[in-house]
Amino acid sequence: MLDIGMIALVIGLAAAMIGLAVWSGKVVEEGREEA
Repeated sequence: MLDIGMIALVIGLAAAMIGLAVWSGKVVEEGREEA
């Protein structure tokens, strides 16, 4: 049985990675538009 804290940590880490990927994608798109 997994600990609730461990599950929350994994979900939080996954959400952070997704958020970083989306943010990076927006920055790249803005950079291309300026260039």
